[in-house]
Amino acid sequence: MARDSGKRQRRRRAPQDGRDEILQAAAVALSEYEWRELTVARVMARTTLARSSFYRYFDGLVDLLLQLAADLQEHLLHRADREQWQKRTGGVYDSARAALAGFVVLHERHAPIIKALLEASYHEPVFAQARSAMEDEFTESTATWIADEMASGRAECSDPRLLASALTAMTEASLVRWGAQKPPVDREARIETLLRIWIGAIYGLTSQDAAARWSSAKDEHVPLAESDPTRLAKPTD
Repeated sequence: MARDSGKRQRRRRAPQDGRDEILQAAAVALSEYEWRELTVARVMARTTLARSSFYRYFDGLVDLLLQLAADLQEHLLHRADREQWQKRTGGVYDSARAALAGFVVLHERHAPIIKALLEASYHEPVFAQARSAMEDEFTESTATWIADEMASGRAECSDPRLLASALTAMTEASLVRWGAQKPPVDREARIETLLRIWIGAIYGLTSQDAAARWSSAKDEHVPLAESDPTRLAKPTD
């Protein structure tokens, strides 16, 4: 019979567990330090792992942030799919509001990572590419949604992808700016402001008119008419 050495037996850790613990620790560290101030020691000090374990999972801090960005992109695409921007089960207005609310919350939750990625993208091409890839994914999803709305007769747009690109850039810049303000802009105010802009740009309606016309309790398949008095007036040259 083997003798009990009296030492606590260490539980074998699954590789994914170690990776996830380091990623979570990095997110915490980025809420306390700028990206340029981040070190392996500062990340690993927030884990239960030995400092040397870092290199078992990551090649370095650049690789660490790239994996954080990849995980964030997965969350972003999951949110876009889950809220069914392209295949809605609710009304137009309700789905748009729920989706934008989800992105606002997602941005709040991952603000330190987004800030670090933004900061790093100004100095490292690899991060600029990662950021561009995230924006492109969201833009393509939004462009498809706008094209579907045009096909249904609810929206009018000369170039769905160009509009989607502008809305994506505006949303990202606004959320970053609002998140940096002290005190931060109220969450509901952020959601409502973005909703007004998106609804106005895509449908030419105020958010109130869109809610009245296309809430889940309404018929969301009513197309816009050229003479519809609820549409926002087009600017004149």
